[in-house]
Formats: sequence, structure tokens, C-alpha cells
Amino acid sequence: MTTPNRANATGVDERTTVLDLPMIAAITVPGTEVLEVFYRGSDNDLIHQWRSPGGTWSEPQSLGGTVTSGVTASAVPGTGELAVFYRGANMNLCTRTRNPDGSWTAELDLDGFLISDPVPAIVPDTSLLQVFHRGIDSALWTRWRNPDGSWSAPQNLGGTLSSGPATGVVPGMNVLQILYRGSGDALCGMWRHQDGTWSEEGSLGGVLTSGVSMSAVPGTLVLQAFFRGSDNGLCTQWRNPDTGGWSGEVNLGGALTSDVTAAVLPGTEQLAVFYRGTDNGLCTRSRNPDGTWTEELDLDGFLTSDVTPAVVPDQPQVLQLFYRGMDRALWSRWRQPDGSWSDHQNLGGAIR
Repeated sequence: MTTPNRANATGVDERTTVLDLPMIAAITVPGTEVLEVFYRGSDNDLIHQWRSPGGTWSEPQSLGGTVTSGVTASAVPGTGELAVFYRGANMNLCTRTRNPDGSWTAELDLDGFLISDPVPAIVPDTSLLQVFHRGIDSALWTRWRNPDGSWSAPQNLGGTLSSGPATGVVPGMNVLQILYRGSGDALCGMWRHQDGTWSEEGSLGGVLTSGVSMSAVPGTLVLQAFFRGSDNGLCTQWRNPDTGGWSGEVNLGGALTSDVTAAVLPGTEQLAVFYRGTDNGLCTRSRNPDGTWTEELDLDGFLTSDVTPAVVPDQPQVLQLFYRGMDRALWSRWRQPDGSWSDHQNLGGAIR
């Protein structure tokens, strides 16, 4: 398989200094071994492609609509449905749902005014699907899908965001945590109490120049956050499960030109992060079970988006990555069970 050429034949510098790169969604269809990928198409429509068991990919297909942001997706709890979310033509929150028979509902306009990608999360110990975004007032806004399929009114949770929000569950507590870059570029967040109320915004320190990603550290009760720091290095902070407090910022080095994405490497107790490096290549490094970190691994390629990881449903030891290439097509490569990486694969399409 041919590796994407890092040279830009058009003479246009594809590297962006503003971290506002396309977001691609990748998720397993509930109750199946089908992996779906969603993105904003060249005509601002919602595009999807899917991987059937065995590794065959469909051609890109349009679901219509008008998309003006990245696309995110989540299973709908208590159903066999899959929901996608995006910002619509009027900067509003839009969604549509894949039914268990493979058909799709019409676009549902949930109103609101988004200035970030919408981020869905299933609320622990409930049947609620909740969506978060940065509003026109830079506060954290949310609304949720009730078990009967209706949606709540929008709710302003306060705070001051200068990035989109990230969601995660505090290990061992079933508490939904929200993190984001706040005022003064510090790492800020709030959390949902089990009675449905929310904490006040808290500043956790650090200096961010990107959005935030977080993940539970496998084999522990630690929730760890990652972001680009003031020197463009890979930075991290983590929650102490004994005290509930957060560590100070730790700089792991490197030079990032995108947001950071974190994912557990299947079949291991390693937590990996993925990002675009200074040469626009795909870069990764991993946290070992003893807390040490591997050196940065440059996987080559030419990225013009953030990186989206997903476990392959019919090969659960395989982690597959998706990103937009220099040609704006959907590209991919995957980590084999033995730890080696595949070549880059061009899956076609045209991502805006």
C-alpha cells in the first residue's frame, strides 16, 4: 500500500497553526461486528463508510443534511440504535439515528448555538445519552435524551471554555467528568453528581494550547488527561484516586500540531496517545504499566486532521486509526496483535 506523500505538490502549506481540524467519528454498530465511520463531506453533507467483518470497506455514502462541524457518534443506551451528532447549517445541534434494521431517521434539529463539536456521553448507571458543547457565550451547554426518546431543554452548566469539552468516567465511581481548556488556558473541568446536579467549575492548572483528551489508565483507578502544552509538547495531568485531586502538569516532550487522542491498546495494559507531529506525520507513544512512557514513534503519513482510534469489532486485538490525508481522503492504518503497524490504507471519500 502506498504511503501518502508528505510533499505538497500544490505548494499550499497544509499545516495549520489553529487547532480546528476535522473530527472523524468511528464506532461499532450496536449488536453487530460492523465498524462505521462518519465525517463531513465535500458538499457539507453527512458521509458514512463501514467495514464489514473480514475487512471489506463500503464506498462513501451520503446521508444528506448540512454539516458545519466535525461529527461524533454514540450508541443509544437501552436500544440497538446508533446516533450521530454535528452542528447544522444554523450553528444548531443536529442528530440522526441508525435503526437496528440499518435504516436511518430524518435529521432532527435540537436547536442551540454551537461553537465547538458536540460531544456525546452515556451517563453512568442511567439510560441517558447526554450531549455537551461550547455555547455562543463560551459556557458549557448540555441536553440529554430521555429513555422515552424525547430530548430535554438545553441547560447552561456555566464555566468559561476556550475549547470543546471532553468527557470521561472516573474509574470506580461512575461519575461523569468533563474537562476543557478554560479561561487563562488552564485545564478546567466539572463533574456530574449521581443525583444529576453538577459541580462548580474548577481550575486544575497547566497551560493548554489545544483541546483535551482523557482515558482511564488500564489496571488502575486513575483518570488521565492529555493536551498540547505551551511549548507544543505533549502534556498530561491525572486524577489521584485516593484524594480526588489532580497532579500538576507533566511535559512528556515532542512537538504536536494537532489535538491528542488517547486509547487503550487492545490486549495490553498500555495507554497510547496519538497526534500529528511537526512534519504532519502520525505519531504515537505509550504508557507502560509501571507508569513510564515509551519514546515517540513516528508512523509516517501526512495528516490534515486529528486522529480517531477504534477497536475492530471482529478483531478485538486490533486498534485501527482514521484520519484525513493530504488528498482529503479518509486514510487508515492499524496496530496488529503483535504490536506491529500496517501500511497506510486509502479508503477514498472526500473530507471537508
